[in-house]
Amino acid sequence: MVTWQKQSTEIRTRYTVEYITSKEDWQKVCDGKHPAPWELYQTKVYDSLDDALTFFLVRLFDEKTFDVKLFEQIDIDGDQVREAYIEPAGYIFDGIRSAIDLDMRNRMNEMQARLEQTEKWMEEGRKELDMCRRFISNYGAWEKFDTFKNGRDT
Repeated sequence: MVTWQKQSTEIRTRYTVEYITSKEDWQKVCDGKHPAPWELYQTKVYDSLDDALTFFLVRLFDEKTFDVKLFEQIDIDGDQVREAYIEPAGYIFDGIRSAIDLDMRNRMNEMQARLEQTEKWMEEGRKELDMCRRFISNYGAWEKFDTFKNGRDT
């Protein structure tokens, strides 16, 4: 993203998301068994903070991601003048997780209610089917029912 330009000066801001999705690579980072652990991270570079933050948050909440980092880099006339690690405050993540948990809980409660309603309907259907079978048996109409069921009753 070019944020400001002067005839002779160009400022460019880039955002880099670094992440690890390999369990083996993450273990190497944790064990300190790799001389340059930053080489184990996959990277995506963005000119847009919106795009970078979107990708960062998706990776952050993806259970297949072991670690994710977001960096901002500012260049002036091609020279890097600033690189900063962007780490949102912890309470933001707690808020997002709480919202996700609440939504998931609401969906689970809705599914539970649907399941209970379906089970109730199935039980009512079983009772009605049992009553129909008893009716057919009481009136000795199994042969007539089989004929009807097989489409031979006209």
